[in-house]
Amino acid sequence: MGNIVTNSTNSKCTTFNCKRVLKNQPKCKNNDDNRKQLVVYLQNIRSLKNKINELISLIDKKPDILCLTEHHLRDYEISNTCIPTFKLVAKYCRHHRNQRGLCIYIHESLDFKNISLLNYCSEQDIELAAIQIKKQKGNTILICIYRAPTGNFWQFSP
Repeated sequence: MGNIVTNSTNSKCTTFNCKRVLKNQPKCKNNDDNRKQLVVYLQNIRSLKNKINELISLIDKKPDILCLTEHHLRDYEISNTCIPTFKLVAKYCRHHRNQRGLCIYIHESLDFKNISLLNYCSEQDIELAAIQIKKQKGNTILICIYRAPTGNFWQFSP
């Protein structure tokens, strides 16, 4: 996996190699609470495990939030996948079918609250994860949604 370590035997992320990735990059800008905008990256990653190095190279503009769909990882794998300067704050992993799933990583300088939408998820039909970003000038709710093309479209009809 190169620069990112996933560790299924330990509940904490191993970040030794993560720090090495950032060694030659400029320090992250301070995500100042007075900023009016949040920078959100949304990517259908189609397997995070084999694209983690590419993802790290693409986040050079220092987004505040990463929303990734189709991560293809099990719960314990996504929980132990580290992305430098980000923390995993919300996720959905399939239990009965392989692949898919989604997650939200937030910059470590931001304050957040997880919003549980697990009761609204239906494997293959709709997968959801949500957070509330807390800021002095008001809160923002972000919802990451994935609907598989093979899912039941009629589930969304009135």
